[in-house]
This record gives sequence, structure tokens and C-alpha cells, in this order.
Amino acid sequence: MPVIVCRTGDTPSAIARRFSLSVEELCRLNALPDPQCLTEGLALFVPEADRPPYCLELLACPYEPLPPSVRGDLLPHLSWWADGSCPEDSAGAAPLLRCALWDESGAWSAAAAHGLLRAPEAADELCEAVEAGGFAGLYLLPVGLYAFDGPLLASFLPLLAAGLHRRGRYLLLGLDAEGAALFPYAEAADRIVLLSPARRNTEPLPRPNAPLDQLRVQLEAATEALPAEKLLLGLSDYGTLWQAGEAQPVSHIAALHRAVAAGLPIRWDERAGECCFEDGGTAFWLQDLRSVEARLALAAELGLAGLALQPTLPYNAGLWALLQSRCRVKTIAL
Repeated sequence: MPVIVCRTGDTPSAIARRFSLSVEELCRLNALPDPQCLTEGLALFVPEADRPPYCLELLACPYEPLPPSVRGDLLPHLSWWADGSCPEDSAGAAPLLRCALWDESGAWSAAAAHGLLRAPEAADELCEAVEAGGFAGLYLLPVGLYAFDGPLLASFLPLLAAGLHRRGRYLLLGLDAEGAALFPYAEAADRIVLLSPARRNTEPLPRPNAPLDQLRVQLEAATEALPAEKLLLGLSDYGTLWQAGEAQPVSHIAALHRAVAAGLPIRWDERAGECCFEDGGTAFWLQDLRSVEARLALAAELGLAGLALQPTLPYNAGLWALLQSRCRVKTIAL
């Protein structure tokens, strides 16, 4: 397995020796903050030779600027890149113009989505912006829609897709994974990114972010309504910090660094496909490398086109090392 789990007493030097790595390389691959310290239950990536990779598409859509060194590391290993930047430095990944329908506070806006979908001329404007910018396509994120918005989506998307296709461009669409009622109206898109899998809201707090068993149900519903080869499974690089019953986002790598620094044991939840740990009165739920392996396997089992990820800072080097090891990037063609 390319993912190993630390046991009590493990050290970076001992693990590095076991897998014929230098401590420096082990720390680099996993963004370890301290070359002397690990903690029980921490999942680490170690290179593995001669393991057949999954053949998948990978989309990266960061919500904050990434340093050039990080961009340079990621771009050669992606099918799609959507961050609104100039596409000349895409390094092989097909650059997408991202159209995220947010309000002024940065929250998803149903009103903004409705305004766009009710304006047929907006399709031409978006197509022209994609062509003028030299992008390979458009990544449209009308998040916050409801079942009754289906007819709006069904009337707008074919116009947009046809305009992009005439120009040799692609249309990628982001939808809430739990919004199954909208799936039948989305088929005009070339790819549908399934975002924000529903958490199991009946569970007591603190709870997992996106339990794997519930995710399977959502994905199976999606593949009944849409061709599996059009679907990308969205993976967030954020977990949840629970304090006094309130949830706050926290990057996976920042949370894991906290666990290592404090020597806090990390518990793996098989059903949820997530891990958790506690620090005083604060509980953390997040997806580690085992979570990614499980979701990679699920995407391959269901025949999905690939994965869509949101890279964050601090840079999760272990996640990307695992993906680069396990995924052969598909070539894009309409």
C-alpha cells in the first residue's frame, strides 16, 4: 500500500529506513512539520513501485492564489486547471475560466445563479470571454439551486454548451452532490463536478464531514441519472473543527500538523472513511490519505471520469504525492 499508518513509537527516521527513503524525502512527501515527531494513527504516503494506477481525470480549482512553486508541482499532473489565472502557464492542464456565482461576502448565491440562468444572452457573453481569454473551457458553479430550478438549468445549459462546442471549448458544471433532483437537467455539460457530499445530519455532534457510506449512495444516484463517464467526484482539502457544537473549516494539513505537534492519537472511522482526534474540548474530523485512497477506489469502481480537488495552503504534499503516484491523467477530448 502507498499509505501507511503510524504506530506508537514510530519515528520519521525508522519509517524512512523501512522504505529506503531519506528522512528529508519522507518529510517532503508528507509535509511533516518536524523531522523528529510523528503521532499514532497518522497516515503517511510512501512511494510504491509497480502498482497499476487509476486512469482518471484530475481537476484542481483552488480558491486562493498558490505560490508558483506549488503551481509548478501540480499543473503537469492535472487534466483541468481552474483558478481564473492567465492560461499561458497551464503546463499541459486544460485551463478553465471559472464562473463562481457568489455574493459580495463570498457565499454561494442562489440569486446570482437565477440571474444568470434567466439571461440567455449571458451564454454568449461567457463563450466570448472563454474564447477571448484563450481558455479551454468554462467551469460554471451555480451552487445553491433547488429542485424547482431544474427547468432553468435545462434551458440555459444547452445554449451555453452549444456555444462553447462551436468554439471547440468544454463546459464543466459544479453541482451539490446531494442535489439529485437537478442531475437530469445537467446532461448538456461535458463534465459534472459533484460538490459537497451531504453529511449525515442525524448523527450527534461532532460528526464526520462526508461519510463514505453516504457518499456511495449519492454517487450511485448520480450514475443513475447521468453517464458515469461525465462525473467528477469533488474532494475538499478542508475538514471541520468542532468546538461547543459549532463547526469551523480547517485545512487537513493544518489539523494534522496540530495533532503531530501535540502528540494526539488519530482515530480512523472505517464507515465514514475519515479520521478524527481531540485536543481538549476541540474535536477535528478530516479526510486523510486513507480517505483519498477509499474515494479513489470508489470513483474507479463506479466508472467516474475522475476527481475534482480544491488545493489549499498549507500545501498538502502527501495528498498530491499520492495522486501523482496512483493516477494516470486522462487525455481530454470532446
